[in-house]
Amino acid sequence: MSVSQQADSLSNALQQFGLTEFRPGQREVIEAILAGHDCMCIMPTGGGKSLCYQLPSVIRAGLTIVVSPLIALMKDQVDSLQARGIPATLINSTLSAAQQQQRLQEVAAGKYRLVYVAPERLRNPRFVDAIRATPIQLLAIDEAHCISQWGHDFRPDYARIGQFREVLGGVQTIALTATATPRVRDDICDVLRLRKPKQFMSGFARPNLHFGVVQANADREKLEQVGRFLQQQPGAGIIYCATRKRCDTVVEYIAEQLHIPVGAYHAGLLPEQRRAIQDRFMNDDLRIVVATNAFGMGIDKPDLRFVIHFNMPGSLEAYYQEAGRAGRDGLRSTCVMLYAYQDRYIQEFFIDNRYPSRELIQQVYEFLQEIDEDPIEMTMEEIKTALGLSVSAEAIGSCLKILARTRVLERLEAGGGMARVCLDSNLPTLVDLLPREAKTQRTVLRALEQMVGDRRGEEVYVHPDALSRRTQLDRKQIQRALRELNKLEAVDYVPPFRGRATHFRRRDVPFERLGIDFDHLRKMKEVEYERLNQVVGYAQSSLCRQRAILRYFGDTSADNCGQCDRCQRRRGWPQIPAPATAAANPTPGQSGEPGQTGSPSGNDRAVGADQEADQAVVCAGDDPLVLAALEAIVDAVRRTHGRIGKQLIAQFLCGSQNAKVQKMGLTRLAGFGMLSDLRQADAVEALEALLHAGVLTQHEVTRNRPTISVSEEVGQGREVRTALARVPLDRSLAEKLQAIGRRVARPQQAAQQRMGEQARREGQEASPAPAPRDRHRVDPPPQQQRDAAQGETASDFTWTIMLFRQGADWGQVRAIRRMSDDELAASLCDALAAGRALEAKWIACPQDQTPTPGQQRVLRELRRRRAAGLT
Repeated sequence: MSVSQQADSLSNALQQFGLTEFRPGQREVIEAILAGHDCMCIMPTGGGKSLCYQLPSVIRAGLTIVVSPLIALMKDQVDSLQARGIPATLINSTLSAAQQQQRLQEVAAGKYRLVYVAPERLRNPRFVDAIRATPIQLLAIDEAHCISQWGHDFRPDYARIGQFREVLGGVQTIALTATATPRVRDDICDVLRLRKPKQFMSGFARPNLHFGVVQANADREKLEQVGRFLQQQPGAGIIYCATRKRCDTVVEYIAEQLHIPVGAYHAGLLPEQRRAIQDRFMNDDLRIVVATNAFGMGIDKPDLRFVIHFNMPGSLEAYYQEAGRAGRDGLRSTCVMLYAYQDRYIQEFFIDNRYPSRELIQQVYEFLQEIDEDPIEMTMEEIKTALGLSVSAEAIGSCLKILARTRVLERLEAGGGMARVCLDSNLPTLVDLLPREAKTQRTVLRALEQMVGDRRGEEVYVHPDALSRRTQLDRKQIQRALRELNKLEAVDYVPPFRGRATHFRRRDVPFERLGIDFDHLRKMKEVEYERLNQVVGYAQSSLCRQRAILRYFGDTSADNCGQCDRCQRRRGWPQIPAPATAAANPTPGQSGEPGQTGSPSGNDRAVGADQEADQAVVCAGDDPLVLAALEAIVDAVRRTHGRIGKQLIAQFLCGSQNAKVQKMGLTRLAGFGMLSDLRQADAVEALEALLHAGVLTQHEVTRNRPTISVSEEVGQGREVRTALARVPLDRSLAEKLQAIGRRVARPQQAAQQRMGEQARREGQEASPAPAPRDRHRVDPPPQQQRDAAQGETASDFTWTIMLFRQGADWGQVRAIRRMSDDELAASLCDALAAGRALEAKWIACPQDQTPTPGQQRVLRELRRRRAAGLT
């Protein structure tokens, strides 16, 4: 096919999908497939991954097999394709055996271009045999991160796709995912045995998403934060919680306190309940869904305006995938994590449950070996109770999953609510055995006989709903009747088992010979803990939020987004301009002045920007006294060497004399009582602001006891002052810290006086630092009068140089000397002209900031003098 012919084919096929142009990255992937290459495709949620394999399937002859774990997504895509006249079908557990067999025959006959299947279908011999006889052009694997053992959602059935691919003769393959680190991408390619795959990572940044992290330690504080946000923020959204209990708590608060239509979605609900919640949300009957991570995969609701994580997720992969469900229509949306360090213990609990101990796995295995039944119909809770263990039911489930991988036993699929009945009698009817007044029992038994038909003596599966429809009785009436009918010798009724039964293939294998790789399980557990640490690091980092995420996924060239809470120098909730518009190419600073996200209330106001709130937040770098106070707090924390937690540090700073402070010897440390004029709650607030800004960090030395230390990325001296200058504070707290700053500045003032004396001893006319005018104020030395012809005196630039040598940065020297940017630049240029040596690091600024005009002037002068050989 020529280039022009291929272009025409692509254009025609695009029209068949109702589209006029490709999204970024789609065309390159499609052309690579048409050229016969295996592909590894990374695109964000809502980025148009499905078109990358659907369109080639329309252009080329043959069948495309699409592997997807999401039944709901399969149905949506198949319905959409069929509506456009593209022959597609699905084969999954929602179909009866007869329907599945018919679909397989139709696939073999070449009736379809695409067939969607779940990964476990690839283990079915009948399916594999039918597929082998069909010309296959492409194998498309959605959610491909499930293939990798290093991925955040590893599934053993996915790991077998590589073998299935080889059975098909190494058919051309495309693996697609929205979240995969470089390590995961390499593992996917290795497991699938792809041949020199073309790798595409496009549109991974989401410029319309405004990320933020809100420090909130207690659930009550989190609910208040959510409440304030939802009262101002229009539109639909998802709130993710770590547990079912928290889902219910948040739903109750939103419904009763805010009166907003909301629903809960988690694994504790029946399938029909979850389906109803999803349908109501999609139909806009519910504005908000509060869910565990069970919700969202395959949900195509493009107008979600926010995704809030009430608890931290277990990995950045999960976070970006879940947060990425917001704003799929291209409009600006909010993605905020409510961060509390103690939430990591929830995720640690989940990790420990996923990787139970060798001893627990052995206990479960040997217990099941002793049970004569087959299959064994015991729930995880029942196994736990029978063993008398204090572990969770989820840990028992993990034991069963690990044991199932040995192929000695298997977990059967849930019975789908089917009951089992056996009528073991040759009598024409058993109804005559019942008294005539037992009308309900007679009605139920007559219905059972009709459903069993000629299969007397066999175990027949019936659904209680079908029995209810046939008898026109409700479930409670039927259950009471069945309890009585079970007393008849000829009737055996087993109610539905809602769990997954366990079937032994071999009972004679000792535990030691199962071949479980416990070293591998240990490594996988360590990987999951490292992923959790990455989430904590993200929450505490001072980096741009989106840039930090993109770096994690291997995009080292990513720039600051300009619109997250870090880039806006806000605390938590990023500001979104009003009205919400598409943000295809946002630029840094596009978001305007910080303001809390919410609904617009004026043409020139940011969405939800509360003007009073804006005025109540200040930047520490705007006030040298506040900066000095924060620096003193950081120095005090550094002296504790990461041994104590936030509350104890607050007590230490406030001068508490309680037993624990004295026992640990904190009263002898410099910094003890430096915040004695403040309440302990104020000290905690200051520490939380420093934690949120990434200046301080939390980590665990003892389980459940996080301690605080100075972040490694902050460093010391000038670096810490640069980081502190960006810390946002509530104005009321900043005003309290000013008094602390005045007090801690006095020793610095004495040092300035000593510098002046040193300058005089060197024979220069240095002006000494004056005494303060009052005990609450520290002034810089008075400016000497300048002669217009001479400019600044030598003593002036000597004083400036000494401040730089003491570690002050450009902004601090300006504040102390009370100079403008131009005046400070002129002072340093005069110093150069007088032959004084300057260090470039004094003038340099952090990489994420632009040098001031004054700094640029001095740097130019330094370069000019070096080029001329004058320095």
